[in-house]
Amino acid sequence: MHIALCDDNVADRKQSERLLGRESDRRTHTTGVLYLDSFGHSEALLKAPMLYDLFFLDMTDGSPNGLELAHMLRRAGVTAPIALCSSTLDYQAQQDQPDCVFHLKKPLQPADISRCIDKALDIRHSLLKTYEIRCEQETHYISADTVVQVIPDGHLARICFADGKELKMLGTIEDFYYLTEATGKFLFVKKNRLANKDYIERFTLRELRLTDGQRIPLHFSDWTYLRKRCPEKRG
Repeated sequence: MHIALCDDNVADRKQSERLLGRESDRRTHTTGVLYLDSFGHSEALLKAPMLYDLFFLDMTDGSPNGLELAHMLRRAGVTAPIALCSSTLDYQAQQDQPDCVFHLKKPLQPADISRCIDKALDIRHSLLKTYEIRCEQETHYISADTVVQVIPDGHLARICFADGKELKMLGTIEDFYYLTEATGKFLFVKKNRLANKDYIERFTLRELRLTDGQRIPLHFSDWTYLRKRCPEKRG
């Protein structure tokens, strides 16, 4: 489990590091070692926040404070739980709380840290896996369950979602296939098209029909491939 600690109070940060180190030692032969990265500034944390399964935050010297930083993490696509550790600022008393937040009081207690980690482990096991999709201007984190099909678009791969949204990924449809191969969801319904089999209604020798009614013409080689990969959708 990877944990990020961001605290601009040096003494508090060192104490939290010690407590988390002891908790890691205690868990070595049960839930596993805890890998901790400690930060004194939000800028460093925000460079790669998707690495972490749990955050401990308390920022009181200027902006962003701990609650504001939690919102920044959510806007960046972070879904991992966040523990807001109140010291001079009482985060729990403030409005507009992000989702999946734990509230702790300083000085932190070993039992409270242990409970947070147990909850975070439960959440991590239940969360859908997300995949990093790099576009020309920004990076997105998506669930494979929401992707209907992927189509080449020049030097990009156009990802089409069930809600009608689209992203243009840097790379090829083969890159997307290998990224998500472990899900077993995506099939080359044509040489230049991937489709999520969860959204395939049926296919015949001539065409494949998606659940949204879209029809894709097939060649015999496409039909042969689909017959082997998803025979249950054969019409």
